[in-house]
Amino acid sequence: MITWTPTEAQGPSTNVFTTVVTDDALAPLSATNTFVVVVSEINSPPTLPAQIDTTIPELTTLVVTNTAADPDLPANLLSYALQSGPANAVISADGVITWTPTEAQGPSTNVFTTVVTDDGSPPLSATNTFVVVVSEINSPPTLPAR
Repeated sequence: MITWTPTEAQGPSTNVFTTVVTDDALAPLSATNTFVVVVSEINSPPTLPAQIDTTIPELTTLVVTNTAADPDLPANLLSYALQSGPANAVISADGVITWTPTEAQGPSTNVFTTVVTDDGSPPLSATNTFVVVVSEINSPPTLPAR
């Protein structure tokens, strides 16, 4: 029996196996067999580490850096999307989320869901969700000039 599990680096490839069997007679005889194993490339999903829940005061900028990775060789290109979050939150092409909660958004609890998708065939994705609690800050009153 022959067993082999190809690694990520071994796909795609065409591999020639040659087996030889020899008997133990006084005049040993042998037989040779050759066969081909074609290893197909498969797309593995990217990984997206979890983010920790956090609390920030309103009017303070939140910056969250996602660090997704693709295990394929060569690595597929990754794209990020903010699937859910406050309307004024944005995510960059590099996966950096920025958000400055307004006065009206404090106090609140906000769920952010980030999706990273590779450009493999078929495209695969990973998702993470984290919570940002916005605390109210006491803004000083304003006094109109006379």
